[in-house]
Amino acid sequence: MSTPTSLLALDIGGTSMRVALMQAGQITRRAEVRTPKPSTPDAVIAAALVLAAPLAPQAAAIGVACAGAVAAGRVTATAVHTFPGWTDVPLEQQLGAGLGLPCAALNDARAAAWGEFVAGAGRGTGEFMFITVSTG
Repeated sequence: MSTPTSLLALDIGGTSMRVALMQAGQITRRAEVRTPKPSTPDAVIAAALVLAAPLAPQAAAIGVACAGAVAAGRVTATAVHTFPGWTDVPLEQQLGAGLGLPCAALNDARAAAWGEFVAGAGRGTGEFMFITVSTG
């Protein structure tokens, strides 16, 4: 049996959650669901696990982009009306354990800026400005 070389990308937003299976920089499968309301940590993490579980066996690791302040894989909401109860939530640990995959979490705007720098409009530049426009 070969080791999976695909990666999972999971975006947790206030309106929806999306997961994509990536192979060699290309999306091979994707799925989306509405973010549960109220968006408490238990509800969102449970929904994220259900969303990502079908793709997890094909992946070697998962990267998670999430709204809020993310430090050392733990999330604290900056919009508490959108994500109530999100104070120092060990998102990286819970998703990694739930899916049986190494997991890395990053703030969603930082993840988007990094993606543009590596593979998008900022590629090849020494510096650039990234502005997030979202439903939040």
